[in-house]
Amino acid sequence: MKKFNRSALIASASCLAVCSLLAAFSPANALFFSSKKTTAAVAAFAKSDEPGALVTFSEDDFVSRVEGRDTLDGIVLSELPDPTLGALRLAGRSLSSGDSIARDDFSLLCFVPLASGDVHTTFSFLPVFAKSGVGERAVQVAVNLSATPNSAPIALDLSYETYVDLPLCAALRSVDFDGDGCTYSVVTPAAKGEVTVTPAGFRYTPAGKSGSDTFTYVATDAFGNASSPATVTLNVRKRPVGSDVRYTDMLQSPAHYEAVKLAEAGVLTGERIGSDSFLKPQAPVTRAEFVALVTAAVDLPVPTMAVSTGLADNDAIPTWAQPYIASAIYNGVVRGERNEDGNSIFRASDTLTRAEAATILTRAVNLPAAESTVRFTDEVPAWASEALEAASSAGVLPTFADGTARAEQAVTREDAVRMLYALMNLAKR
Repeated sequence: MKKFNRSALIASASCLAVCSLLAAFSPANALFFSSKKTTAAVAAFAKSDEPGALVTFSEDDFVSRVEGRDTLDGIVLSELPDPTLGALRLAGRSLSSGDSIARDDFSLLCFVPLASGDVHTTFSFLPVFAKSGVGERAVQVAVNLSATPNSAPIALDLSYETYVDLPLCAALRSVDFDGDGCTYSVVTPAAKGEVTVTPAGFRYTPAGKSGSDTFTYVATDAFGNASSPATVTLNVRKRPVGSDVRYTDMLQSPAHYEAVKLAEAGVLTGERIGSDSFLKPQAPVTRAEFVALVTAAVDLPVPTMAVSTGLADNDAIPTWAQPYIASAIYNGVVRGERNEDGNSIFRASDTLTRAEAATILTRAVNLPAAESTVRFTDEVPAWASEALEAASSAGVLPTFADGTARAEQAVTREDAVRMLYALMNLAKR
């Protein structure tokens, strides 16, 4: 097996000769440099065992988590575990920050607990690769000694689209069966564009060229348990001729691309002031507005003039909305509800709720019942439970990481954009 080559850590052209001598003769905690751009990375991971157990490591613990086309030669410790909880040792020798460990010696590394009971701590290292030298990011390893098992989360493979001139803000997603909250980090960056992790997920800025791009990421729970790397695929497209919409008030919105696509389809367009376009993404959506948008998204036939809806509150429905609501009623997308006098009304100007949106979306494309039971972590109204489950399962109703339905929450224009874009794509299948 190839021995760990400390010269791989040498990098600065201005001190190459001096650093080469340091690499050959200095002790393990000498300062190393690298000016090469690394083409690989190592994903974070965790080791778990019973309280008081000696935690050992293997070569596979490190090598199997390499992402990219390079070979891991060794590591340099950058941060040690909490000294009150335990210590790292290499063949019985205590280790310090800055110490290097060759690949052949990974199996000699162990964590010795110094505290009784549960132990949760971490240490970090910089990977050293055969071709590209020292990695750009420190890699965290969690050590968990507990009688209560805690599994690592599962990061999900994802796919998104955007245009060459449109930065993408989107979510990273994971499943944690223990219910732990997760944070995210990029393992291998995108080859063409720039990726930045944000509190809401990530921001991808295209390099101005169309094509496919990818990056990998991991999810890490509160105990430092890290998922296996997942891949985000980014389809960067050229704009169609005549498309120039870019909403000034949606530059950080995960629904920006969807909003542009809806404008191109003539479903929903914002307001243009001078050279800027605005959609007012946080403005609430009324029931009349949403029904009109859904009718346009699924291309239902609409009368060319105002017609009576036959509802008791027809006069309260805006004239422009009456043909859309009449069409939705005729096609079974909406139904009136009984008021205290027993008359059927629509409440056109009321703000739409997520439960109402789910019901309308489900009827618009005749969504089947969810194949498996969707369990929400909060209460949902009985009249909307099946629609909420079906719409969530079909992907036309945006979900929340905490598993809540938030049935009575008002729908914003940003929410509506995401629903309508998913509905429009579903209707085309």
